[in-house]
Amino acid sequence: MFILCLVNSKLNLFLYCSLNDMIDFILFSRAIIFSSLLTLLSIGLTLTYLTTKVPNFAHGTFAAVGAYITLTAVRLWGGNPYHFLFLALMIGGMIGLAQYLIVFRPLMRRGATVVGLMIATLAIEFILLAAMNIYADYLSSQFKIRSRFFLLAGEDFDVAGNKGLLIVSPTLAAVMVTLLYLALTRTKFGIAMRAAIEDPSLASVVGVDVNRVYAVSWFIAGAFGGLSGALIPLWLPGNPDVGSKVIVSIFAASIVGGLGNIYGAVLGGFLIGLAELLGTRALAIELGSWVIPYRPLIPLIAIAITLLLASKGLTGVNWLGVTKGIWNRIVGFVRSPTETLNGVKDEDSLGANSIKYCLKLLIIFAILQTLLFTTIPQYYTIVMSFITTFVPVNFYTQWPTLLGFIYIFMGGLIAILGVSLLTHIWAIVLGGRKEVGQTIKSMAYGSTPLLLLGWIPFLGIVFVTWSIAVSIIGIKQMHEVSMRRAVAAFVLGATCFCVVAGIFVLFSA
Repeated sequence: MFILCLVNSKLNLFLYCSLNDMIDFILFSRAIIFSSLLTLLSIGLTLTYLTTKVPNFAHGTFAAVGAYITLTAVRLWGGNPYHFLFLALMIGGMIGLAQYLIVFRPLMRRGATVVGLMIATLAIEFILLAAMNIYADYLSSQFKIRSRFFLLAGEDFDVAGNKGLLIVSPTLAAVMVTLLYLALTRTKFGIAMRAAIEDPSLASVVGVDVNRVYAVSWFIAGAFGGLSGALIPLWLPGNPDVGSKVIVSIFAASIVGGLGNIYGAVLGGFLIGLAELLGTRALAIELGSWVIPYRPLIPLIAIAITLLLASKGLTGVNWLGVTKGIWNRIVGFVRSPTETLNGVKDEDSLGANSIKYCLKLLIIFAILQTLLFTTIPQYYTIVMSFITTFVPVNFYTQWPTLLGFIYIFMGGLIAILGVSLLTHIWAIVLGGRKEVGQTIKSMAYGSTPLLLLGWIPFLGIVFVTWSIAVSIIGIKQMHEVSMRRAVAAFVLGATCFCVVAGIFVLFSA
């Protein structure tokens, strides 16, 4: 009997682990497919932005056009969906070309503003969406086929138990990106296209037909969009508004990668695609399934963070210069805080640069602290026991990785800004006459030792003390007050923040 129970438990454990592994593999496969299709769409959006300098809100409709071409080919013509990819590419390209020739080029010649062109893209989106709805109703009424929320996954082929789309989508994305790269770097027209995008006036002077280059760019953008959309029904239900549902993800991929760099769309597409699906699953595991409908918040948050920290996207950042600049400031605030604070005193009145600097260090701190809590559960237990001694709040028995990172990052940001604002009020009361940005700079730059080394177990208190000292020196220099008043302003501000935070925690527990 004991042996039977043991075998049964082992079998249940094996089935449970196998089921989890299968779910993880399916989710990862879907993430790869979504990222590949998103990459093709974001490349097209980046191309249209480089030509007209206007975000094309109608770009997602190219995907809807491709989806209905696949539906027509499969349900009406009885064909294989992969055999008609070239048709989706051509029709999507022609629609993109028509947008430029009929709408954007005439408006640009008349001197339309960026806002006017952007509103035109919204108008095009409504027109194309209406046309797709009419076509869907036509298919339904005349041919009696399901033309809304249709799924063609059954038409896909299988490879070793997996859908062919898992192989086709990343391969197609890699091939199209490679062909685009070769066209832009190995052909005369590609060089002319790059020149027209970089400086249209200078390119036209040397004989480049800028309008022709822009027309080809819009054709390529529409072709990539139609090609991506043609594969969507093999994975997700197709509908006239399928492009509108992913437009936020498309913009997020282009912005994160860099709207000024075509190849950045590849990086952004995979980052956003993987973050949406895998990130949503991780949050659902830790918080519950109720977070799944809020998946569109992930690309929105990615857009906000990118515009705040790197407005030109990841490919638009001079990583060597940024790394060198941050390192020089870190060394300065650690070795000689007085001199370094004097150097940033007149930097900017609102303290925007100091906030960006602080956010970068805060991300590093949150990652290291999360890894520490995850890999050493005993240390997490000790820290939480210490906190609950003063604040009677129930914490997680085990540190949740993704959610824990968010807690640390958001908590650190709220603490720095909250202490800054309250300290500024007391600094003004005690004789300071500078802007709030000066106080924010004192706190943001003063937190360098804490954010850099404060994650080290038990030694963190040393670096917390060090950061407090640097922040007080910053208040003294920025507000031009005595050391005694600077200490009083900081202590009163930090105490008020702790009281407010404690009350909030107690009432929300």
